[in-house]
Amino acid sequence: MFKSKIFLIIAAFVLTLISCEKEEITPEIEQEGEFAFYIATLPAGQVIADSLLLENLVIEPEPLFTVDDIREYRWDDHRICLVDATAARVADRTDLYHKYFVITADGVRIYWGYFQAWIDSNACMHPVIILEAVFPAGTFRIPSPFCIQRNYFDDQCLPSDDPEDPRNDPRIQAALADVIS
Repeated sequence: MFKSKIFLIIAAFVLTLISCEKEEITPEIEQEGEFAFYIATLPAGQVIADSLLLENLVIEPEPLFTVDDIREYRWDDHRICLVDATAARVADRTDLYHKYFVITADGVRIYWGYFQAWIDSNACMHPVIILEAVFPAGTFRIPSPFCIQRNYFDDQCLPSDDPEDPRNDPRIQAALADVIS
């Protein structure tokens, strides 16, 4: 009898915890017909398989930048040069180390990537942006211009015509048509 009461109390407690779990709300992507770059995080307290990350990452309400903020996008090595005002605003973001980013085109999430620094020793088999160190602050920021690398440990921004490379999606190329060189 005592064991069944304890079981019922524990079961009620677990059900209460489950029912109180808050659902993360991901903002709608409003940049229809264009390229946008969002900062993203994992949903609170969750571990998600890489194959499910794209649709489950929680993006910030506003993109970090859009096609209108890009001076030039070099398609062969995915190097991005932002207009001066945007580059300065982006450089102020020193909270990106080990966060995710999501690339969208036509309002659709195309691929995700990860921010790393040159000091990282762990490899990442997904697109990455290597952050530069800011001394003496001890933080990291996006350099200008910057490259979205195929993965980490690429020695440089290597050209890729691999159809499996998510950076080569034709929807991104179409959304960037006016700034691609």
